[in-house]
Amino acid sequence: MGIGWNLTDCNQPLSVWGLPEEVNPETGRSCTVWLPAGLVIPTTRNDLVTAIKIRRTAWTPEDPFAKYLAVRGGSQSPFVLDSEPGKPVVVVESELDAVLISQEAGDLATAVALGTARGKPDEAAMALLKAAPVILVALDFDEAGKAAWPWWKETFRTSVLWPVPVGKDVGDLLGIPRLMRAWIEKGIPSTGPPATFTR
Repeated sequence: MGIGWNLTDCNQPLSVWGLPEEVNPETGRSCTVWLPAGLVIPTTRNDLVTAIKIRRTAWTPEDPFAKYLAVRGGSQSPFVLDSEPGKPVVVVESELDAVLISQEAGDLATAVALGTARGKPDEAAMALLKAAPVILVALDFDEAGKAAWPWWKETFRTSVLWPVPVGKDVGDLLGIPRLMRAWIEKGIPSTGPPATFTR
């Protein structure tokens, strides 16, 4: 999956990233690509990097910029791990949640991260989801995650609302041995989709 670490903040010319030159109308200076220090999470498709997101180490709740920065020029494609047609799928928001699912249960299910509760699958992810015997929709357990559920219910007949059993998201399961895998196993029945999971 190629996760890495960027040690220091830096700015690079747009041309380095194959982007057209652009001038900031407020400053009159050439725009750049900002690469903040932090955890680097690439999205790949057919072994090519299509997008990069960085979880900023310097972020605080008071910060005017987001905790996760999508590097300029990347696609909006979902982050997909352990992709295999006909395999169960777990849909989450965070790329790091998808990484944890792959680590704990990649043999059982494909992990698809949308980046946000409002995210939607692209054409390739749509095909993967349509072929899945069950789609466990495990968006964050908050108002945005709940508001996103109707679209999944209407779009995929095999989708099941499957919030994490404790906490807000998959990351909250990490400290409880075997819970993440057991939660996914429970959502993958031998025949037909499981009943909606409730908390």
